[in-house]
Amino acid sequence: MQEMKSSKNLFLFLFWTILFLFILPGLAHSEKGLEKNTLTSKEREWLDKNDGNIVLAPESNYPPFIFVDKKDGMKGISVDYIKLIEQKLGFKFQIASSYQLAVNLQKAQEGTVDVLTSLKKTPVRSEYLLFTKSYIEIPAVIVVRKEEKSSLALEKMNGMKIAVGDGYGVHTYIQNEFKNLDLLPVPDDLIGLRMLSFGEVDAVVLDVATASYFIEKEGIGNLRVAGNAEYIYNLSMASRKDLPILHRILEKGLAQITEEEKRAIFSKWIRLESVSFMDNKKFWYWVLTAISVIVFIFSFIIVWNRALKSQVKQRTEELNKELAERRRVEESLKKAHDELDERVKDRTVELAKANENIQLEHSKLMGILNAMEDGVYIANKNYDIEYINSVIEREFGAINKRKCFEYFHDRTEKCPWCKNKEVFAGKTVNWEWYSFKNQKTYDLFDTPYRNSDGSISKLEIFHDITGRKKADDLIQSALKEKEVLLREIHHRVKNNMQVISSLLNLQSKYVKNKENIEMFKESQNRIKSMSLVHEKLYESKDMASVNFKDYIQNLTNDMFRIYNVDINKVTLQTSIEVINLGIDTAIPCGLVINELLSNCFKHAFPKGKKGKIDVIMQSVNMDEYELIVSDNGVSVPDKLNVRNSKTFGLKLITDLVENQLEGTLEMNRDKGTEFRIRFKEMKYKKRT
Repeated sequence: MQEMKSSKNLFLFLFWTILFLFILPGLAHSEKGLEKNTLTSKEREWLDKNDGNIVLAPESNYPPFIFVDKKDGMKGISVDYIKLIEQKLGFKFQIASSYQLAVNLQKAQEGTVDVLTSLKKTPVRSEYLLFTKSYIEIPAVIVVRKEEKSSLALEKMNGMKIAVGDGYGVHTYIQNEFKNLDLLPVPDDLIGLRMLSFGEVDAVVLDVATASYFIEKEGIGNLRVAGNAEYIYNLSMASRKDLPILHRILEKGLAQITEEEKRAIFSKWIRLESVSFMDNKKFWYWVLTAISVIVFIFSFIIVWNRALKSQVKQRTEELNKELAERRRVEESLKKAHDELDERVKDRTVELAKANENIQLEHSKLMGILNAMEDGVYIANKNYDIEYINSVIEREFGAINKRKCFEYFHDRTEKCPWCKNKEVFAGKTVNWEWYSFKNQKTYDLFDTPYRNSDGSISKLEIFHDITGRKKADDLIQSALKEKEVLLREIHHRVKNNMQVISSLLNLQSKYVKNKENIEMFKESQNRIKSMSLVHEKLYESKDMASVNFKDYIQNLTNDMFRIYNVDINKVTLQTSIEVINLGIDTAIPCGLVINELLSNCFKHAFPKGKKGKIDVIMQSVNMDEYELIVSDNGVSVPDKLNVRNSKTFGLKLITDLVENQLEGTLEMNRDKGTEFRIRFKEMKYKKRT
């Protein structure tokens, strides 16, 4: 018991110090700059209208800020703030059931909760919440068992299992800044402290106020603070982002809370035992250390003063020796000067030999450049040509002191397309150029070239690609002919399918049986859905894929017209991404949509019943798509099994999805009927 009490005193002393450094300035800061504005008439009207309907969700276990007591209900620092806001503004919140923080945040995102308290502002939360100015600032600390003797920081905790509140601000901070740490999210801080006490985790990161509260209340005596987490909780109240007027009301309510009221709340919940510095061993250690340092300094001054006279005498003798040494050095320098003259003469001879070698290497380089099959020329910043090899001279003639733009282009001023600016800025440029002089195309490589005197010139290499360009032109011509042929094929296929559809239409006029007429009609629709794919391919630029968004819109419009659907009774809502599908995927997918919409028109809305049809097409992974067709009409009977159905339409849907698209098919009968299909883009298969 004595060990537990001393542990609490040490923890409370640390907490007292941190609170005065962080929490009390935070309380003062929350008041600073906020004027006690009264509500505007519009805000007053809105508040009166929503009195008792503004939903506040308390956190179930975050003492001393907010928690739920079985006897007294909702309690804590933030609860006292809420009560003062209600009192000062004359309204009441609707208090929702208490949950852990992660659940409350989810409810706020869903819009079922209007206000949260004791919340740290983060970028993710700011996407759906508005935050007031903070009314409490408090640091997070690292708590460990007492057997862990060393001080800790987060960057030194690799390999340790660390508990942290799930969804708390410090949880997000550690995830982002210390990605290698082994984190265990826990529902609340008390669970984390209990797990730490029983050795299930190695450390807990939480705010110091909550740690102090739980350790004192639960009597957990085997824990201690091992370090600062370098994270500050700036606790605010948060409201739904779509209710900015509620945010302004909360700001004004907080502004009306006086400093005296804030101190009263603080004193009520933060009751700390004072720790005497006279009983603190560390205090006396530092006092004795300071006295020892002072005694040492005085002793040092006395000894230093006595030694000073001896040092002056010694320094005088050293100066005399230094003068003698300087005379000796001067004689040595004169001798070294004479030796340097001899060395300069020898070095001059060496440089002359080196220049001869450089000239020899230069001659070799010129020989290599002249032997190259590619043209090479060098020019300076002023467009003066400094060198051309034999290939350039053979193609364009002698230089005759012409500038590069005169020599190559017969121009009187620099070329607009000249790359000198990039090259003399240190860049290497690769570009293509067609010469009207010799009707050839060159691949040019321009790069900076450093001369022996340190100046920069431009080195340009000409690679003749005239033959390759002609071959490329032939390939492009062949591709264009192929594209024309493909367009003609798709056009003819579309026309032939239209002929088949027209023949079926003519034949159906001689059929009297309604079921047979319906079969003709369904066959026509299937042919039209396939024909529409070929029509879209004919209209597309790449001839390889169909813009499926346009395709679905055209297909649904045609089916509404064919089935003579009253758009005032049955509405269509679409949500379709811009997706391009190849013909092998587009045709079966189009037939599936045709069958599903036909079922909706025929069975979902009998006797003129009103309703709506939803068509959704979206990508769910890099190479996977999801098609959803649903209605809120009459559901498919429970006894109907899609895969064992006797109807041709459902058999066709199953076969197309599972065999041709190699996808999955799910059916949901809640609130109408929903078909959910997932498939991947079909790879081209060679026909045999």
